[in-house]
This record gives sequence, C-alpha cells and structure tokens, in this order.
Amino acid sequence: MAPWITAEELIYSFETKPTDIFYNYDLGLPYISDNYIDEQIILDRIVSINREEMIGMPYALGVDVGLEKHYFLGNAKGIVEIGSTKDWAEIERIMNTYKATTVIDIKPDPTEPRKLARKYPGKVYLANEMDLIKDKESFVFKDKAGHQQVNIERDALIGEVIDDISNHKMPFVNLTPYQLKGYIAHWKNIYSATIKDRRGIERKTWKNSGADHFVHATSFFKVALKKCGAGFGTITYATAA
Repeated sequence: MAPWITAEELIYSFETKPTDIFYNYDLGLPYISDNYIDEQIILDRIVSINREEMIGMPYALGVDVGLEKHYFLGNAKGIVEIGSTKDWAEIERIMNTYKATTVIDIKPDPTEPRKLARKYPGKVYLANEMDLIKDKESFVFKDKAGHQQVNIERDALIGEVIDDISNHKMPFVNLTPYQLKGYIAHWKNIYSATIKDRRGIERKTWKNSGADHFVHATSFFKVALKKCGAGFGTITYATAA
C-alpha cells in the first residue's frame, strides 16, 4: 500500500470500488474470493452448442502433474475436455491436436515438462505455484530462451477461477454429469482457511482434504488462455437439457 494514501481515502475506495479492484490496486494485495464451488454450480454450467462455433478460436490446456496428469482443455467459448492420463504422449497428442497453448505444473518432477517446453517454445510454459509473487496480478510470465515459466500466486488464482465458474464465464460444452464426476469430486476436496504468515499477518488460503488436481489444472488453463490472447466473453449459451 502506498504510504501517501490516507485512511479516509482507503475507506472511500473500500465503499465505492469492486472488492477485487480495492484489494489489487489500493491495498496492493491479492483478492481471494469468498465464493465456493459445489456440484450444482458446475452442473448448471453445462451448455449445448455446436462445436463448429469453436473453430478458429485458440485453445488452451492446463496440466497438473502427479502420479497421473490431470488436464483441462478449452477456449474462450468454453471447456471441451477434462481427463487424466499416465502417458505424457497423450498430453502431447492433445496439445498438437488442438494446437493448444499449454501450462504444465513444474512439480513434483520437472523433467518431462521441461522437455516439452524446449520442444515447443512459445507454446508450453512451466507453472511455478507460490504463496505470494509480490505483484498486482495473480500470475507473471518469465519468458527466457529454453525456459518458459509462469509464476502463479496459488490462492489468488484459485479464487479467480471460482469467480469465473460462479459467474458463468467458464461453461462446460456438451459434457455430461458423468464426465464431470471426477472434476466435481476434486472441487469438493478444497476449503478455505485463514493462516498467519511469518509476520503474524492473516491471509486466506485454500487447503485440501483429498485429491484436488483438477482445481490446479483449471488454474493453469486460465493462465494458458490469457497467454494465447483469449479470454471468456459475454456469450449467451443454450443450456443442456
């Protein structure tokens, strides 16, 4: 926060500006949403559209890495594929099929993600999740030759994704409730908590009570979508029957 901003000015900003703008630009802190995602919120975002309407729009892919690779694929029109695989060749196949700008978790083992980043310069970025990145944005790209990385403020970005889904900005195109079963389960495994940092300052964080790989894959997708110059528009969709 700038020291020349008075308490009266802060109070006025708090009362007159959107909460995320107040946090990001007046306090210089990340805004973390108080919203949450439940099963019905996701099912209500299933839409039915002709996939031909999505042709010509750049695709983005987010990949969280563990024993399996959990992925989340779509573009500015919506999400078209959610899944998991143990095979890096399958991730590469999806990337190439959709020519997708891709953000991949660099942890726990960066070996294969780095190989893909070197093989596809300008298309594959390595995600480094952090508690704080000391920036007004929730993610910052650090483009270097042979080492394309994006630093991500984990809690702030998850909050942004929750807001996107809650505000109908991330529709699920022609997907069925069965196809979304595992995805929903991972969102049910996260919850908000308040912690104190080393200076004793409280901040909100997202903790997990089980597998949450799809949550992170969704965050990485959002970053990839921004990198390829796309974003969710204000498009009216027909809901699925």
